[in-house]
Amino acid sequence: QQQQQQQQQQQQQQQQQQQDSPDATTGNQIRIFVSDMCLHDMSEQLDFLVLAKASGILDKKAFFVLTLKCTTGYSKQSFDAQVKQVLNRLSETLPTQGVATYHLFANRSGERTVM
Repeated sequence: QQQQQQQQQQQQQQQQQQQDSPDATTGNQIRIFVSDMCLHDMSEQLDFLVLAKASGILDKKAFFVLTLKCTTGYSKQSFDAQVKQVLNRLSETLPTQGVATYHLFANRSGERTVM
């Protein structure tokens, strides 16, 4: 009987820990990640997204919006090539679906919005 009580207490503790931990079933994770930081190295935007994912605060199907701000180059081709490098790294680092890049009307010439 004492052993049963201990097992019940352990189960209750495990259930409480599961409820306290962030996961998609309890709704404690971030479902939308938006970053518009101006960083010297725009690939650091991706680093913050990867860090958020690795720390467990992002829902596994989280939607993300990153504004990549190119700090070198002057041409559309240069900006697009730099963004493509970050996107290649994104696809190698995180499982993603339907990633698209936009040059929004509010973006400056060297900015691209990735969703």
